[in-house]
Amino acid sequence: TYCHIPSLWNLAAGTYSITVTPATGGTMSFNALLQPDVIGPALTANAPTTVNLGVGQIERLTFTGTAGQTVALNVSAESTTPAGQGVYVFVYQPGTITPTNYYTYVFTNGSANTLNLPNLPASGTYTLSVATPYGVPGTVQVTLASGVTGTLPSNGTSQSYVANTPGQNAYLSFTATAGQDLELELTNINVSGGSQNQVGVTVTNAAGTSIANISC
Repeated sequence: TYCHIPSLWNLAAGTYSITVTPATGGTMSFNALLQPDVIGPALTANAPTTVNLGVGQIERLTFTGTAGQTVALNVSAESTTPAGQGVYVFVYQPGTITPTNYYTYVFTNGSANTLNLPNLPASGTYTLSVATPYGVPGTVQVTLASGVTGTLPSNGTSQSYVANTPGQNAYLSFTATAGQDLELELTNINVSGGSQNQVGVTVTNAAGTSIANISC
């Protein structure tokens, strides 16, 4: 049985006390270990990084982003002991981080998952903390994918876009004049590895209101 205590980050210097109490009585026994977070590498765009976690370990990865940039995080090849426990990846904005001030997160839940990060809120170094529930040992692969973005001209010129990882969104834009009538078409749709060759498309106006939404 494993029990991972909420992360103890940004501690002040000094001596701390730990009290362990049996929840419903009885005579308890356990092993305890205290260790620092593992400082992993900075992620390189579109290059998978493997994270190996021992008992109770959390590994920190980083990437550099700029405000408004779009990227995606793919988390795959998960393996835990015992099996099927999943892996968390929490994303923290540049600056001092605490266990609860994460920007967003993704949980593998036994299968690969992609976290789309459009329009990053700040420039600087983003930190990822990779951990398993309860601190069980595990392995996972994390890939920082370059964003798929573009601006469509309204003259009928076709533009091609290719995602860099499964589950990644594409974020496109266009400019219209008042009263202009336009038609948007996707062609040559190919979703490799998906259960269906299908995409969803949403068009929003400058105020963020959806004006079109369809599955293709």
